[in-house]
Parts: sequence; structure tokens; C-alpha cells
Amino acid sequence: MATRSFNFIKQGTRARVLYIDKKVIVISKPPGIVSQLLPNTVENETLDRILSDLTQKLQLELRPLTVHRLDKPTTGALVLARTPEAARDLSQQFSARTIQKTYLAIVRAGRETFEKDNGEINSPLTLSEGWTRLSKKGVDARTGWKLAASSNTAPVSLLRLTLHTGVKHQLRVHLANILKAPILGDTLHSRSKLSEKIRNIVNVPDNRLFLHSSHIAFSRYRKFAPRKYTVGVTAPLPVDFVTLCAQLGLALDDGDIHGGVTVNGEPAPCDLTDYESWWESRGISTYTEQRRDGGIASKLQQ
Repeated sequence: MATRSFNFIKQGTRARVLYIDKKVIVISKPPGIVSQLLPNTVENETLDRILSDLTQKLQLELRPLTVHRLDKPTTGALVLARTPEAARDLSQQFSARTIQKTYLAIVRAGRETFEKDNGEINSPLTLSEGWTRLSKKGVDARTGWKLAASSNTAPVSLLRLTLHTGVKHQLRVHLANILKAPILGDTLHSRSKLSEKIRNIVNVPDNRLFLHSSHIAFSRYRKFAPRKYTVGVTAPLPVDFVTLCAQLGLALDDGDIHGGVTVNGEPAPCDLTDYESWWESRGISTYTEQRRDGGIASKLQQ
């Protein structure tokens, strides 16, 4: 019997798989993983190692292909393509900005910081010498935001963010410079000291950014009409994110904590590897919802 590998943050790569079908895989990316292989990058910190692990553990014919990126400290849903054809299709969806991307962030700002409960930031950004800055002559950068919760004991809040464009460090720059609500743990775009009120309640680890790619929705296609359907995948929040919210009194939705899969906006079984056949045999309106705790992660580890 082969020895089980724990290359993927000691939980096994398969435990990180949130969704898989014939063309697409969605994994839950932990913090500290570089999702683009760059020169002088340490192998253990890169997605390259994880892709190799996925190929072996799931016995894939082809190594998965990356179609977008998440910053090294950001956690959550990351989409991979199983074929070159799927990679082209997903890349086109990202380029056309038809893929829905939602993030959760703990920010260093109390309720009084926000004049309203939601809004949209439309401030162009420019990338120069590795730095992302606000610039009227920069590229289009738009971020939707909604105040999800605020602490009664410390100047912190939970924001739900919609990434309409995809400029590097867009969320971090927009929140720190426009909303004046830097993400907790972001020392690159905010140099101010952490509030004593926060430090008295929680211990914020070094090099930990509390930004999570919570939900991603993309189009898939089947052989019969209607051909197009939308798959939505919610990545469970990391344990330390949930713990910090509890300590600070920031209420979380169960769906954000546990994650799940939807098809055309309706909950779908989480242990499938062939959604096309599921459509044919049952249809979206006649499925029986299955338990989330018996999802694809446990299925693949059997």
C-alpha cells in the first residue's frame, strides 16, 4: 500500500477539493501558497507542488492548469482547469468578467467608519515597479462592498466584497486608501499600529492576512438544452478566521463557515464528480439535497 502524502498543509490534497467535474476543479487554497510560479520561488510554497500532488492523488490524466491567481496570503476558492479546452473557456470568462468573485475580509474599522452599509469603489489603479497605487490614469478597478458585521468591543468589521475587476492587490489598496478600512494583517498597504483595543482581545499572527476568497461562480455547459448552467462554489472559512470573528463578536453565516456547491443558485450535492450526468438523470428541480459534511472531501479520501 502506498504511503499517504501530506504535502498539502498536513491535510492531504484531496481534503482541499471543493468541486470536481470532467473539466474543472475548485480547491481551497491555504495561506502562504504562491499561485504563480516565479523565478526564485521556494518549491514548497508554490501551487506547482500542489498540482503535482492533485494529479497523483486523484489519478488525473493531465496535470491541472491554473486560470487565475490569488495572492500568497489570501485563502479560499481557486479554480483549476482539467483540460486545455476548459482552460481557454475559463480564461475567456475571466477576461469577459462574467465570473462572479466574492471575498470576505476582516478590516480595521468600526461601524462609525462607514457612512452607509454598502457601496462601490470605482478608483483606477496603476502597477509600477511591483507596487499598486491609486492613479487617475490607471486601469479600471471596481470593488463592491457590503458591511456584514461590526464588533461592539473593538474597531473591526467584516466586509463582503465583490471583485468586479482583477487588478493586483485591488481589494487591499481600495480598502486601505478609499474606505480607510485596511484588511487585518495587511502591513503592505497600511503602516499604522494595530489598535490596543484589538490587541487586548485577540492575538493577530504575523504574516496572516484575513482576506478569504469565499465564493466563485462560473459557467459550465452540457450536451442538451438548455446547455449553459452556472456552478457556484463557496470555500469554507479557515478555522483561525472563524475563531477570530467569534472572539471579536463578528457574526458569520453558516454557509460562509461550512461552504457548499450550487447549480443555477440552488444547493447541489457536494459529492459528485459528474454533474452532467446528474442533470440528465434528475434535473436541477428534482434533486434531493445531501449533507454537506459528507461532501467530496470525504468521498475522495475513501
